[in-house]
Amino acid sequence: MATHPLEVDAFALCAREYCAWCIADKSKLSPGRYQFEATSNLAKVYAAFFTLPAAEFIEAPDVPRPSQTQIQEVLAALGGLPFREYWEVFKPTQFEPGDPCVGDISDDFLDTYIDLAEGLWLYDDGHVQAAVWQWRFSFGIHWGRHATSALRALQGFEA
Repeated sequence: MATHPLEVDAFALCAREYCAWCIADKSKLSPGRYQFEATSNLAKVYAAFFTLPAAEFIEAPDVPRPSQTQIQEVLAALGGLPFREYWEVFKPTQFEPGDPCVGDISDDFLDTYIDLAEGLWLYDDGHVQAAVWQWRFSFGIHWGRHATSALRALQGFEA
């Protein structure tokens, strides 16, 4: 049986907690508590990413995509986010970045959820190295940007 660093298990647990929070009933949370939990859960999984070890690509089974019903369930559970749209600059490191664009915080949380859940599927199916590679790859090209955009918007929101 292959072993892997404990940091992988810790990240998987953090990703699982984030995904569970995304689909949990949050209807009894006050707007301030909702904002706090959203920020906290997203920040935790973002920070935990940096503990993941490097991983090389390895062949693994195709991860099933979430159904439209699953996506709608996640979006419904995220319906209490304190705002929906926000302004952001798509390429903030360009000296002349161009016009701001509209971000969607529900989409940020959903896309992060999907990318983490795909890695969890691989992890739970015993494809740990493939899970780590998937989490790292998707962070670099997708969920890392969604997470930082959402965190910035949540930090700037004033009720």
